[in-house]
Amino acid sequence: MFTLEAIKTLKKSGTVAPSSKFLVKKMTKPINDKDNIIVEFGTGNGVITEGILDKITDNSQILSFELNEAMYLDALETLPEDDRLQLLNESALEFDKFLKEQNIEKVDYFVSSLPLSLLKKADIHYLMNKVTGLLSYGGMFIQYQYSLGKRDLLKGYFPSVRLGFTPLNFPPAFIYYCTMIG
Repeated sequence: MFTLEAIKTLKKSGTVAPSSKFLVKKMTKPINDKDNIIVEFGTGNGVITEGILDKITDNSQILSFELNEAMYLDALETLPEDDRLQLLNESALEFDKFLKEQNIEKVDYFVSSLPLSLLKKADIHYLMNKVTGLLSYGGMFIQYQYSLGKRDLLKGYFPSVRLGFTPLNFPPAFIYYCTMIG
């Protein structure tokens, strides 16, 4: 289902295949075992979401945003029921409204599968301004992309941008680890 839906909506999803277990491991590696607030952009088929669930404490919370209705409905069916997880069929651009409704003031990790290269520049800036304003000190924005095209943009928002890579994904992926501290 994921591949068919991804191909059908390629200009929005930015991918044709689900994330590999190798990419999931690299995306979730920095997440510590403390009580965390995590916002995920792009639930997709839920493999990264499951990777996050495997790493977090019982008192952590994940808000996962998936705009594509078919992928959202599929994730509702395939992801395990878990009190720590809230799936939302909403745009990641409006994530802050949901945080405000739940009285969440800071986020420890943002984990993003958004295809930044396909988003409008204004939307990226809108999103990054919100992310940096709500990221806790020492928190991290983790983003994967298939190119290095947005590296300078991310460096404009985060004083520390480390780069990871996994060739064991289709296509191979770069992982950006962005923090507010150097």
